[in-house]
Amino acid sequence: MTPPVLQWHLSAGGIVRASAFLFAITGAYTGIKLFKTGQVKWLIPSTMLFGMTILTHPVYTVFFGTTYLVMFACYNKTPRGLIHGALVAGGGILLASPWWLQIIATHGTDIFTAASGTHSGLGGGVGRLLDQFLYPLAPELPAVFFAGSFAGAVYLATKRRFSCPSGW
Repeated sequence: MTPPVLQWHLSAGGIVRASAFLFAITGAYTGIKLFKTGQVKWLIPSTMLFGMTILTHPVYTVFFGTTYLVMFACYNKTPRGLIHGALVAGGGILLASPWWLQIIATHGTDIFTAASGTHSGLGGGVGRLLDQFLYPLAPELPAVFFAGSFAGAVYLATKRRFSCPSGW
């Protein structure tokens, strides 16, 4: 919804990020169906998509998990919704575990921690979060796009539609 997201996809695209984005967005669709309808049939595709996202890209794995937390909070704050989310998370981890357990056995955990700190990845810490929070103030991007994004978020919040401004 903001220029940094588009810029991030355009500047660092590729087959890995594209497939991870496809899995995460498709998983968001199945998540909406799961949390809004409560139908168990959406557990299997959601779990498989989470597992494939884990295997593809760590940043999209965080996006996927955060999206499900937002959906739980906005659409189905019941014990059943919590169980469904936990089943998707646990099942996806279980599906991906043969691969990452083999990698850890061969190379150790350092291979993951080192990779997560590259390209301003997950290992950036608080400093990175502050940079991302202040990113809209960057002079090279038109402020009107950010103003429109923030105005839309405020509008949706006043209409009590919190899922979109909160990330999904």
